[in-house]
Amino acid sequence: LWDKPRMHFRGGEVGASCSRALTLRCAGHNVPFKAKTLRIFRTGNKIEDSLVEVLTEAEVIDSTQGEVWHDDPPVRGKLDAQVKRDASIKIGEFKSINHRAFENLPKEHGLVLAGQTPLMQKKPGYVHQLNGYLVMGGYDEGFLLFENKDDGEQKCYWLLPDNALFEDGLTQLRIAFPYVQANPQKIAPIPNERDPFNGDAVCVNCDARYLCKLIPKEGSTIGRAKELDATVRG
Repeated sequence: LWDKPRMHFRGGEVGASCSRALTLRCAGHNVPFKAKTLRIFRTGNKIEDSLVEVLTEAEVIDSTQGEVWHDDPPVRGKLDAQVKRDASIKIGEFKSINHRAFENLPKEHGLVLAGQTPLMQKKPGYVHQLNGYLVMGGYDEGFLLFENKDDGEQKCYWLLPDNALFEDGLTQLRIAFPYVQANPQKIAPIPNERDPFNGDAVCVNCDARYLCKLIPKEGSTIGRAKELDATVRG
Protein backbone atom coordinates (compact mmCIF):
# COMPACT_ATOMS: atom_id res chain seq x y z
CA LEU A 1 0.00 0.00 0.00
CA TRP A 2 3.06 2.26 0.19
CA ASP A 3 5.07 3.31 -2.83
CA LYS A 4 8.82 3.74 -2.85
CA PRO A 5 9.81 6.97 -1.02
CA ARG A 6 11.04 9.89 -3.11
CA MET A 7 13.18 12.88 -2.19
CA HIS A 8 11.70 15.39 -4.63
CA PHE A 9 8.33 17.01 -5.19
CA ARG A 10 6.14 16.70 -8.26
CA GLY A 11 5.06 19.64 -10.38
CA GLY A 12 1.45 19.19 -9.36
CA GLU A 13 2.43 19.66 -5.70
CA VAL A 14 3.49 23.30 -6.17
CA GLY A 15 0.87 25.36 -4.37
CA ALA A 16 0.09 22.61 -1.85
CA SER A 17 -1.60 23.72 1.38
CA CYS A 18 -0.07 21.27 3.88
CA SER A 19 3.55 20.35 4.56
CA ARG A 20 2.56 17.17 6.43
CA ALA A 21 0.54 15.89 3.48
CA LEU A 22 3.54 16.55 1.24
CA THR A 23 5.85 14.50 3.46
CA LEU A 24 3.35 11.63 3.51
CA ARG A 25 3.20 11.64 -0.30
CA CYS A 26 6.99 11.71 -0.55
CA ALA A 27 7.13 8.88 1.97
CA GLY A 28 5.06 6.80 -0.43
CA HIS A 29 1.68 6.84 1.29
CA ASN A 30 -0.94 5.73 -1.18
CA VAL A 31 -4.70 5.16 -1.00
CA PRO A 32 -6.00 2.92 -3.82
CA PHE A 33 -8.80 4.43 -5.88
CA LYS A 34 -12.21 2.80 -6.06
CA ALA A 35 -13.05 1.03 -9.34
CA LYS A 36 -15.55 3.77 -10.32
CA THR A 37 -12.94 6.47 -9.75
CA LEU A 38 -10.37 4.54 -11.80
CA ARG A 39 -12.85 4.32 -14.69
CA ILE A 40 -13.39 8.07 -14.53
CA PHE A 41 -9.62 8.65 -14.58
CA ARG A 42 -9.16 6.28 -17.52
CA THR A 43 -11.85 8.15 -19.46
CA GLY A 44 -10.15 11.44 -18.71
CA ASN A 45 -6.76 10.08 -19.75
CA LYS A 46 -8.17 8.86 -23.06
CA ILE A 47 -9.69 12.27 -23.76
CA GLU A 48 -6.39 13.99 -23.00
CA ASP A 49 -4.48 11.47 -25.14
CA SER A 50 -6.84 12.11 -28.04
CA LEU A 51 -6.25 15.86 -27.76
CA VAL A 52 -2.50 15.29 -27.95
CA GLU A 53 -2.96 12.96 -30.95
CA VAL A 54 -5.09 15.47 -32.87
CA LEU A 55 -2.73 18.36 -32.20
CA THR A 56 0.28 16.24 -33.09
CA GLU A 57 -1.26 15.24 -36.42
CA ALA A 58 -1.97 18.91 -37.10
CA GLU A 59 1.74 19.57 -36.45
CA VAL A 60 0.86 21.97 -33.66
CA ILE A 61 2.61 20.01 -30.93
CA ASP A 62 6.38 20.05 -31.05
CA SER A 63 6.94 17.54 -28.23
CA THR A 64 5.14 15.65 -25.45
CA GLN A 65 8.31 14.61 -23.64
CA GLY A 66 9.45 17.88 -22.10
CA GLU A 67 10.59 17.98 -18.49
CA VAL A 68 11.23 20.85 -16.10
CA TRP A 69 12.93 20.97 -12.72
CA HIS A 70 13.79 23.21 -9.81
CA ASP A 71 16.73 22.55 -7.47
CA ASP A 72 15.82 24.16 -4.15
CA PRO A 73 13.50 22.68 -3.13
CA PRO A 74 13.75 19.86 -5.70
CA VAL A 75 10.71 19.80 -7.99
CA ARG A 76 10.29 17.67 -11.11
CA GLY A 77 7.55 18.04 -13.70
CA LYS A 78 6.59 16.47 -17.02
CA LEU A 79 4.90 18.66 -19.62
CA ASP A 80 1.76 17.55 -21.44
CA ALA A 81 2.87 19.36 -24.58
CA GLN A 82 5.25 21.87 -26.10
CA VAL A 83 3.39 23.78 -28.80
CA LYS A 84 4.61 25.78 -31.80
CA ARG A 85 3.17 29.31 -31.77
CA ASP A 86 4.49 32.53 -33.30
CA ALA A 87 7.81 30.91 -34.22
CA SER A 88 8.50 29.96 -30.59
CA ILE A 89 7.68 27.12 -28.21
CA LYS A 90 4.87 27.47 -25.67
CA ILE A 91 3.68 24.84 -23.20
CA GLY A 92 0.23 23.47 -22.52
CA GLU A 93 -1.61 21.31 -20.01
CA PHE A 94 -4.76 19.37 -20.92
CA LYS A 95 -7.50 18.73 -18.35
CA SER A 96 -10.74 16.79 -18.83
CA ILE A 97 -13.47 17.55 -16.28
CA ASN A 98 -17.14 16.74 -15.76
CA HIS A 99 -19.99 18.91 -17.00
CA ARG A 100 -20.70 20.65 -13.69
CA ALA A 101 -17.06 21.61 -13.14
CA PHE A 102 -16.79 22.75 -16.75
CA GLU A 103 -19.84 25.01 -16.41
CA ASN A 104 -18.30 26.57 -13.31
CA LEU A 105 -15.15 27.61 -15.15
CA PRO A 106 -14.76 31.35 -15.81
CA LYS A 107 -14.86 32.88 -19.28
CA GLU A 108 -11.91 32.03 -21.53
CA HIS A 109 -9.17 34.63 -21.76
CA GLY A 110 -5.96 35.46 -23.57
CA LEU A 111 -2.63 36.16 -21.93
CA VAL A 112 -2.74 37.30 -18.30
CA LEU A 113 -0.32 36.95 -15.42
CA ALA A 114 -0.91 33.55 -13.82
CA GLY A 115 -1.69 35.03 -10.43
CA GLN A 116 -4.38 37.25 -11.96
CA THR A 117 -6.40 34.62 -13.82
CA PRO A 118 -9.94 34.06 -12.50
CA LEU A 119 -9.09 30.36 -12.68
CA MET A 120 -7.31 30.82 -9.35
CA GLN A 121 -10.76 30.92 -7.76
CA LYS A 122 -11.85 27.63 -9.33
CA LYS A 123 -8.76 25.56 -10.15
CA PRO A 124 -5.80 26.98 -8.21
CA GLY A 125 -3.89 23.71 -8.29
CA TYR A 126 -3.86 23.63 -12.09
CA VAL A 127 -2.76 27.27 -12.26
CA HIS A 128 0.08 26.65 -9.81
CA GLN A 129 1.15 23.59 -11.80
CA LEU A 130 1.30 25.35 -15.17
CA ASN A 131 2.85 28.48 -13.69
CA GLY A 132 5.50 26.34 -12.03
CA TYR A 133 6.32 24.73 -15.36
CA LEU A 134 6.52 28.15 -17.02
CA VAL A 135 8.93 29.51 -14.41
CA MET A 136 11.04 26.38 -14.02
CA GLY A 137 11.36 25.89 -17.76
CA GLY A 138 11.90 29.54 -18.65
CA TYR A 139 8.89 29.62 -21.01
CA ASP A 140 7.24 32.94 -21.81
CA GLU A 141 3.64 31.72 -22.03
CA GLY A 142 1.45 28.64 -21.78
CA PHE A 143 -2.15 27.49 -21.73
CA LEU A 144 -4.61 25.35 -19.81
CA LEU A 145 -7.08 23.58 -22.10
CA PHE A 146 -10.15 22.10 -20.43
CA GLU A 147 -12.49 19.66 -22.18
CA ASN A 148 -15.99 18.74 -21.03
CA LYS A 149 -16.07 14.94 -20.72
CA ASP A 150 -19.77 14.87 -21.62
CA ASP A 151 -19.94 16.87 -24.84
CA GLY A 152 -16.37 17.72 -25.88
CA GLU A 153 -16.76 21.48 -25.41
CA GLN A 154 -13.47 23.22 -24.67
CA LYS A 155 -12.20 26.31 -22.86
CA CYS A 156 -8.66 27.64 -23.09
CA TYR A 157 -6.78 30.01 -20.79
CA TRP A 158 -3.43 31.59 -21.69
CA LEU A 159 -1.04 32.45 -18.86
CA LEU A 160 2.15 34.43 -18.42
CA PRO A 161 4.72 33.22 -15.85
CA ASP A 162 4.31 34.74 -12.40
CA ASN A 163 7.46 34.48 -10.27
CA ALA A 164 5.75 35.78 -7.13
CA LEU A 165 3.02 33.14 -7.43
CA PHE A 166 5.66 30.46 -7.94
CA GLU A 167 7.55 31.48 -4.82
CA ASP A 168 4.30 31.49 -2.87
CA GLY A 169 3.53 28.03 -4.24
CA LEU A 170 6.85 26.73 -2.90
CA THR A 171 6.09 27.77 0.70
CA GLN A 172 4.85 24.42 1.98
CA LEU A 173 7.43 22.52 -0.08
CA ARG A 174 10.24 24.46 1.61
CA ILE A 175 8.76 23.61 5.02
CA ALA A 176 8.40 19.95 4.10
CA PHE A 177 11.80 19.43 2.46
CA PRO A 178 13.96 19.08 5.63
CA TYR A 179 11.73 16.15 6.66
CA VAL A 180 11.87 14.64 3.17
CA GLN A 181 15.67 14.71 3.05
CA ALA A 182 16.12 13.52 6.65
CA ASN A 183 17.70 10.11 7.27
CA PRO A 184 15.52 8.32 8.14
CA GLN A 185 12.89 10.24 6.20
CA LYS A 186 10.25 11.83 8.45
CA ILE A 187 6.63 12.94 8.51
CA ALA A 188 6.27 16.65 9.29
CA PRO A 189 4.26 18.06 12.22
CA ILE A 190 0.70 19.22 11.62
CA PRO A 191 0.95 22.87 10.46
CA ASN A 192 -0.61 25.44 12.78
CA GLU A 193 -3.08 26.45 10.06
CA ARG A 194 -4.38 22.87 9.54
CA ASP A 195 -6.79 20.92 11.78
CA PRO A 196 -7.62 17.38 10.64
CA PHE A 197 -9.77 16.80 13.73
CA ASN A 198 -12.41 19.50 13.24
CA GLY A 199 -13.49 19.67 9.62
CA ASP A 200 -10.66 21.76 8.18
CA ALA A 201 -11.60 22.36 4.52
CA VAL A 202 -8.18 21.25 3.25
CA CYS A 203 -8.02 18.21 5.52
CA VAL A 204 -11.51 16.98 4.61
CA ASN A 205 -10.36 16.39 1.04
CA CYS A 206 -7.03 14.80 1.98
CA ASP A 207 -6.61 11.04 1.38
CA ALA A 208 -4.19 10.85 4.30
CA ARG A 209 -6.51 12.44 6.86
CA TYR A 210 -7.24 9.15 8.64
CA LEU A 211 -3.50 8.50 9.09
CA CYS A 212 -2.63 12.10 9.89
CA LYS A 213 -4.91 11.89 12.93
CA LEU A 214 -3.06 8.79 14.17
CA ILE A 215 0.46 10.13 13.73
CA PRO A 216 1.63 12.32 16.66
CA LYS A 217 1.04 16.02 16.02
CA GLU A 218 4.78 16.66 16.29
CA GLY A 219 5.52 14.18 13.47
CA SER A 220 7.22 10.79 13.22
CA THR A 221 9.51 8.60 11.14
CA ILE A 222 8.16 6.79 8.07
CA GLY A 223 8.54 3.52 9.95
CA ARG A 224 6.24 4.66 12.75
CA ALA A 225 3.73 6.06 10.25
CA LYS A 226 3.62 2.68 8.50
CA GLU A 227 3.08 0.90 11.81
CA LEU A 228 0.14 3.16 12.61
CA ASP A 229 -1.25 2.74 9.10
CA ALA A 230 -1.10 -1.04 9.52
CA THR A 231 -3.45 -0.81 12.51
CA VAL A 232 -6.10 0.53 10.12
CA ARG A 233 -5.33 -1.08 6.77
CA GLY A 234 -3.46 -4.21 7.85
